[in-house]
Amino acid sequence: MTQLALALAERDRGIARVKSKNADWVETMRSAARMLARRKADRIITADDLREWVKTHPEVGEPTHYNAYGAVFCRNPDFEFAGYTKSVQPQGHGNIIRKWRLVAA
Repeated sequence: MTQLALALAERDRGIARVKSKNADWVETMRSAARMLARRKADRIITADDLREWVKTHPEVGEPTHYNAYGAVFCRNPDFEFAGYTKSVQPQGHGNIIRKWRLVAA
């Protein structure tokens, strides 16, 4: 196996672990992501948008790992990749994050 193949396999195992430990949270956030995207004319959102929403809905709580925010969009047929932007959240440190467009109703 090549180094890239090994790295991708490890990434996929990590995503699966985070999703399984946060399954209910991910499903709640997928619903929130669809709702937030429908409110925007371009239907595009980011993990930063979800972090902001969680701040106003403390009953949802935080996931066990911050990568769960990305798991909301991973293999989610409701959204398609729509480019990159810089994170505006303090914990994002201005890093590049993905933008996601709602494609499903």
